[in-house]
Amino acid sequence: MLAAGMLVTGTLNTLLTKLQDKQCVGNCSDPDASKREYFEQPVWQTLNMFYGEMLCLACFYLVSLLRRHRDDGSRDGYMPIAEPSDENESSNARIAEDVPTTDALPVAASVGAEEPPTDALAAEAQLKPISGWTTLWMWIPAVCDLMGTTLMNVGLFFTTASVYQMLRGAVVIFSGLFSVLFLGHRLERFQIVSLALVVLGVTIVGLSNVVSPPVQAYSHSKRQNPGLGEDSQE
Repeated sequence: MLAAGMLVTGTLNTLLTKLQDKQCVGNCSDPDASKREYFEQPVWQTLNMFYGEMLCLACFYLVSLLRRHRDDGSRDGYMPIAEPSDENESSNARIAEDVPTTDALPVAASVGAEEPPTDALAAEAQLKPISGWTTLWMWIPAVCDLMGTTLMNVGLFFTTASVYQMLRGAVVIFSGLFSVLFLGHRLERFQIVSLALVVLGVTIVGLSNVVSPPVQAYSHSKRQNPGLGEDSQE
């Protein structure tokens, strides 16, 4: 369900962004299409996108509140046990008489007992909570995400929505390579084959857009700066 929702909303996001870019906002009645001005505001589109993502925090806090309220109603998640009765006490006493003491028995490891892995305990001991100035490290990926989304919105001016959406698959390639370089991950054989197929597909899509450029339904104004959406001084 979540995957289907991400697929639908991601497709609508690209189509609606492209539809915004094609809206004429100035000199629309001019017969010369090169003098018309279109809504090309990549920074504003990026801010709207991140504002929508911030609204997911409302759902997160709502779910957390509902879970806290449910746990409080069940005494912090614990259920009361039955009170001991005389019949249960007598049966427990008979069982204790039949079972020999363990003083003379050899000590042996219990069957099925699982000990926590040493690597997991060591990794947990090395984890430190993020606090103070260390939280500012989160700004680096946030700024990179802002810049990447804005540049992708600029690239959407010059290509079709379908090619744009398929070229975004190149993120998988760089994610796999950087995970090996910086995180020390080891890619399996099937993962390497998958990345090779993704590279082949992205290359074919990119070459098709270069060899046979799409017919633009609108022309970019020579006086308009596609990066900022404002008139540039020549």
